[in-house]
Amino acid sequence: MKPFSQNKIHKTIDKLYDRFFSLDTKDDEKIDYEEELKNPYFKMLPEAIHVFNLLTKKLVYISPNYKDVTDWTAEEMAKGGPEFMLSLIHPDHAKIYNDHILLSMFRQFSAHAISNDVSSIKFVVTMKYKNSVGEFFWMRNSIMVLKTKLKFMPVTMVSYLNNIDHFKQDEAITLTTLKKDERGNFKAVKSQRFYNFDTRVSLTKKELSVLYLLKTNNSTDEIAQELHLSKRTVYNYRNSLLKKMQVNNVHQLINVSESNGLI
Repeated sequence: MKPFSQNKIHKTIDKLYDRFFSLDTKDDEKIDYEEELKNPYFKMLPEAIHVFNLLTKKLVYISPNYKDVTDWTAEEMAKGGPEFMLSLIHPDHAKIYNDHILLSMFRQFSAHAISNDVSSIKFVVTMKYKNSVGEFFWMRNSIMVLKTKLKFMPVTMVSYLNNIDHFKQDEAITLTTLKKDERGNFKAVKSQRFYNFDTRVSLTKKELSVLYLLKTNNSTDEIAQELHLSKRTVYNYRNSLLKKMQVNNVHQLINVSESNGLI
């Protein structure tokens, strides 16, 4: 199977921006980033930081400490631009980011733009990125709106990056949505988990039937009765599903199946 090309992500951003906000760059040169970027807060944080313009697809700020966190210097990032940055995402994770995470983020941006509070939400994404010797490691990317434009649509996004490889305990790609409360503190309001697995996996008709019944919280006895199977056969189908989908339990199995459109 041909690996996913990270270059597709730019096209997806264009399509989603046009779909939800109506893409228009003619006034972009009038947007002033300087006040935000002069904020000393950026230079004090331990996270690697970059600011991305959704309209021009350009990085307008990269923090000097980028190498400490990502293994790539700010100069390398500035030279390579967003294309280079996206190329560092693990190809399988990039596909999930492109197919699922971006759509979810833009839907929430659109919903909050109606009430002029896109700046009140934050997304935290965990994915694997490649270091300078070609090894992949887990990174946490906290994404917020820095600047809005007409219709309160997001124009520039600030990302705070942390290397979490030393304490990531599972293989789940995650998207967590946080929203500011009345005190200005961010609290998680939604969490989604995606698992990468071989998309060439094929399930039999009976496995799909067992999978659907597992999703609807049927017990082994109920599934056996519904499908006219023995309990041992149901166990065998369940174990086959776990093995094929490369997960450890039924909860993960349902999450993988839903995020990949199998049920």
